[in-house]
Amino acid sequence: MIGLGSFALLSVAVFFGAFVSSLAGFAFSAVAGAVLLHMFQPLEAVPLMMACSVLVQAANLWALRKSLRWRESLTLILGGLLGVPTALWLLHNVDARTFQQVFGPLGSSRRPPDALNAEGLHPQADCRIRTASRRG
Repeated sequence: MIGLGSFALLSVAVFFGAFVSSLAGFAFSAVAGAVLLHMFQPLEAVPLMMACSVLVQAANLWALRKSLRWRESLTLILGGLLGVPTALWLLHNVDARTFQQVFGPLGSSRRPPDALNAEGLHPQADCRIRTASRRG
């Protein structure tokens, strides 16, 4: 059983991970993992992060279910299904210290490809935002 201080830190890490993930749509594990991987071994922290991440994403999917284009999402779903066994194998076969040292740099350097254009805007951003930013 963990102490009250550890429980409070765990709760704060999970809360901020869920908060960032609900705004950005990703990054739960990067935010929560920064704290959880210092408190727990990877075999304990990673399943907790994945369970919480899946719950946050399931809530987002439920809220957006009518506007999703499932046919276009099949490639992403297939990538996820292929990546899970690889990730599980790595989790069980990589040394815990190595995992902790590699997770931070990889997690913080990751960004969705082409998320921003040269102006620092999302490519699908509303054109009124681009026009207004050029005027000011």
